[in-house]
Amino acid sequence: MFIDQWTRTRHFIELDCLETSCSFISSSLSHAVDDLKKNYSQEIEKVSPEHRDLFEGVLQDEHWNLTSQYPKFLWHSHYLLLYGLFETILNSYCSIAAQKVDSNLKLKDLSGQGIERAKNYLSKVAGLERCFNTCEWQEIKLAGEIRNVIAHAAGKLNYENSSHKKLAEKLRSVQYIELLNETESGSDILLSEGFVVSKNRLIRGFINTLGTSKVSS
Repeated sequence: MFIDQWTRTRHFIELDCLETSCSFISSSLSHAVDDLKKNYSQEIEKVSPEHRDLFEGVLQDEHWNLTSQYPKFLWHSHYLLLYGLFETILNSYCSIAAQKVDSNLKLKDLSGQGIERAKNYLSKVAGLERCFNTCEWQEIKLAGEIRNVIAHAAGKLNYENSSHKKLAEKLRSVQYIELLNETESGSDILLSEGFVVSKNRLIRGFINTLGTSKVSS
């Protein structure tokens, strides 16, 4: 077995905590929206008639923040954290692989970066090519493309960029993700709780498959 059970369990606990955090945030946002709706009329009545239109606008802005802006920031940040955690785990597996096969080749000795460099290392040094010749790995690579747009362009797709335009076409068939404010020039990626959770479980399954595989030099 490539990775011992304790190490894999520790990683699973981190991923489980992230998923629990998603559930907690979703519940908190839902309660906040419900409270705003429930107290809307009462709050309006507290304000003098001449200021009610203005205050109503404030409450509507708060509703928009709770249902649109806050979820966007929260799911994007959780997704970046998830992807960063996955990349860290893969890099640590490369160090373990080097020890198991007694290789002097280090991850930093390979060209490239991110999960693709880790994939190349684990394939060449540990003989784990079969783990990366899967549909799951292709999904993870697409997840990486999404991560890059969120991290480097705040989730904004620019259709003048051919890679962004190709990604937009791929995303039209991806569950739990939306393209908002779309024009001929671009669109905004909007993630959801379901998307973050589904990718969390995808990564969890892949780590388990990788960690329970047999290393061969």
